[in-house]
Amino acid sequence: MGFLKTKGEIYKAVEDIDVGPNSNQFYLTANVKAPRMAGFLVKVFAWLLETPIFGSIMLYFLKRNNLIHKLVTFAELQESPLYVPLHYYEGGKEEENQSGASPREQVRQALGCMVAPKPLYSFSRWTILDYSTAYNSKLITPTK
Repeated sequence: MGFLKTKGEIYKAVEDIDVGPNSNQFYLTANVKAPRMAGFLVKVFAWLLETPIFGSIMLYFLKRNNLIHKLVTFAELQESPLYVPLHYYEGGKEEENQSGASPREQVRQALGCMVAPKPLYSFSRWTILDYSTAYNSKLITPTK
């Protein structure tokens, strides 16, 4: 639908915009035009939107009438994209496990690697990890 393409909004970089109280920056609000629907009418509208050809055409015109294409789809940003994370991530140390260990030993090693979270409050409910740790250390039994 490129022949119906409207010119998009050009957004300036944050550093170039005056956001103070004496700013002359124009703020464009979208006047959303949407019908009120309920019940069976919503079902019919959803069925029409889900049809392969008519649904995509109808959705395009709904977006165009509500300025979605102008404000979002065809918008141009004058800021450079952010390709790197803002915070440096430092992962934990990885250790090699014994590949020849039995499944029971592998589970025991995996449970030993998991750290139980410290409760924030004096009362907390037991989790599966708490029951498993207590059972393996023989503090509780299934009959207790």
